[in-house]
Amino acid sequence: MAKKQTIIGLDDLDITNNDLFTRKSCTDLDKNSQVIVEETHSAILIKDGEMVNTLQSGKHPIYEKKDKNISRVDVIYMSKTAKLKVMWGTINKLILKDPQTNLTIEVGANGEFEVQIKEPRKFYLELVGADKNFNLDKLKERLQGRLLSEIEPLIAKTMREENLAYFDLSEKKQVIAKNIMPELIKMFENDYGLTIFSFTISKIFIPQEYIEKIEKELEKRKEEEKAEKTAKEYAAELERLSDKQFERELLLKNLEDANYEKYLEVCKILGWEPKSTGDRKSSGGAATFCTECGHEVRPGDKFCPGCGKAVEAKKTQGECKKCHKINPPDSKFCSGCGSKL
Repeated sequence: MAKKQTIIGLDDLDITNNDLFTRKSCTDLDKNSQVIVEETHSAILIKDGEMVNTLQSGKHPIYEKKDKNISRVDVIYMSKTAKLKVMWGTINKLILKDPQTNLTIEVGANGEFEVQIKEPRKFYLELVGADKNFNLDKLKERLQGRLLSEIEPLIAKTMREENLAYFDLSEKKQVIAKNIMPELIKMFENDYGLTIFSFTISKIFIPQEYIEKIEKELEKRKEEEKAEKTAKEYAAELERLSDKQFERELLLKNLEDANYEKYLEVCKILGWEPKSTGDRKSSGGAATFCTECGHEVRPGDKFCPGCGKAVEAKKTQGECKKCHKINPPDSKFCSGCGSKL
């Protein structure tokens, strides 16, 4: 008995406008069997497991002259208009570097993207294949995994190129998504024959511990910048007093006594060699330092607390015996405490 004519089409398939692809199989075929492809779709024709043709809209015979007997036909219908929406979200935190502080931070993100089929043949070969159980849910899972493997380096690249600090991430979600999308389009077209129709980032979040870490670093740098600015102001004042030797030395001496670190910074800016060397720490008041070991010697000390060497009693010109303030050589009374010099 001759096999009845078979028409393979979409009429009896339960599909929607969001179905990117669907598969129909048939084993009861005769020589006049046909595949009908709607204008909204293209199709891949597979005969006994071998991909034969990509079919556009119209009626297409299954048997060709060279065909003898075909046991099974599979037709993969692929929509030209459907867009598959895929939700994505980071399972593990993205490890990024904050360009402003150069600190490593962990970032979470989520969003969605939509894809369309651009090259049906490549889409079939790279994704659908002969797996009869491959469906839209498996496709979403595959695409989400591929996307997440690329998100981390792409966000890091955008942060570097746009010089985005951690606090810019949430505000600049659209900028990041716009920069990322061309790379994703290229990747999905080359790998899967798909094009990304849209890509969005809904949320970017950073754990509080990293926010505190970065803000602490920013505060530290702010203080360093403030200290550097102050040192530069001192250096400028010393340059201005270049023709007033005593006032210049007095300013430098007071700075050295009050804040040795700042004194060293000023010397560095001016290219001067600091008067004192060794491991010295800043101190208030008119402290001096042992010439033998460099330890701080306070006023009234007769021996160095660091090495025991006797302290040489040296009187600085204009130095008040009571409060140790340095006064101009012609002063009769100390400007610090009023004592007679």
